[in-house]
Amino acid sequence: MTGVQTCALPILNAADNSVAALFPSVPAGSAIYTFNGTSFVANNRGFSAWSNPTQTLVPGQAFFFKNPSATAITNTFVGEVPQGTLTTPLSAGFQLVASQVPQSGLVTTDLGMPASTGEAVYRFVNGAYQSFNRGFGTSWSPSEPTVQVGEGFFVKKNASPAAWVRTFSVNN
Repeated sequence: MTGVQTCALPILNAADNSVAALFPSVPAGSAIYTFNGTSFVANNRGFSAWSNPTQTLVPGQAFFFKNPSATAITNTFVGEVPQGTLTTPLSAGFQLVASQVPQSGLVTTDLGMPASTGEAVYRFVNGAYQSFNRGFGTSWSPSEPTVQVGEGFFVKKNASPAAWVRTFSVNN
């Protein structure tokens, strides 16, 4: 990873999903930014520790990761792929989410995320946001967004919350 990227972390249930356990060796100056519905919350890596080492990141939650170096870093995650009926709550307003299922695809057609007329998805690609708006029926403008495995994205829901439910098994 280089620069600032959206991530979905982890698509695994680790033995310990704390930031300190998931990112033990990233360089000083790294940061994780989560979104609380109104603003970003920073967790900064100092010379020896995170500012909030017990912060937990769970499947379906997305965040931004900042690599302070121009050199790419690799971070390996170990855990189990969530299986069964998986639910990601989608509240009204803006939120940063990700698919709990390790599949890429069209966000509603393939991944089953509920979206109503007037709602939107925002992908952060190459330092800029791409906006996708849900029109009437099943139409999207300019097109239905495709998200990758481990990619986080913003969802803007209208006044009513929804649940993003997927049933998943690694054997299917």
